[in-house]
Amino acid sequence: MEYMDIDLVIDWWFVYELSDINEPNHPKSVYTYKDKSGKLFAYPAWDFDWGTFRSGSGYKTKKALYYPKLLQNEMYVARLKERWVLLSLSSKRYWHSLRGRQNELLH
Repeated sequence: MEYMDIDLVIDWWFVYELSDINEPNHPKSVYTYKDKSGKLFAYPAWDFDWGTFRSGSGYKTKKALYYPKLLQNEMYVARLKERWVLLSLSSKRYWHSLRGRQNELLH
């Protein structure tokens, strides 16, 4: 876990899962890199084309790249859950403030 930017790897996974795309299952469409410190980064999320937001069921990327091992790691799964709560709350605050701004502009 110390060899990767864990929050960025989690966020990257969320982007692909929430957009219902399975591109990480085809590594030609995935970009990861290591910086000078040797940490792995999963960034940027890209290649959102014909397969994006196609209705499906289940996890799209749980078998992609290094995620099978990560999803077996208790520390990773705990951080993934924490990150989900944090980002979910942030998005709720964002939408709430956006709705408030919309009401302000319309009235």
